[in-house]
Amino acid sequence: MVRRHVRPPRAGERLGHQDHQYRILAKPQEAGLPTPEGIHRDGTTFILTFLIERCSIEGGETGIYSLNREPIGRLTLAEPMDCIIGDDRRTMHGVTPVTLRPGAESGYRDVLIAAFTKIPRGND
Repeated sequence: MVRRHVRPPRAGERLGHQDHQYRILAKPQEAGLPTPEGIHRDGTTFILTFLIERCSIEGGETGIYSLNREPIGRLTLAEPMDCIIGDDRRTMHGVTPVTLRPGAESGYRDVLIAAFTKIPRGND
């Protein structure tokens, strides 16, 4: 999946970088909704999603899609530091809501997003 849908930066390309932390909370009778919701692009060049921790939840499956919203693949980040690398220029992605495991009173999915955006030449 990666070889066909991610193009590495070319020699001499410069990338800006931003990090974001997200915690999706699940409560009794209330699913935790990802942000942003639905299939989308982030407007970056490359996007990396690292799982920090999952606690007492089910769901949180990531779907990867073509720019025409055709499914390419699905996976669940299950272990800390599991990672998805996406070429945001060529693919879209979305995450399903998280729900509590039976018997749990609260749960969460923590991820760290690293976004890299190409800096046009002349904007050094």
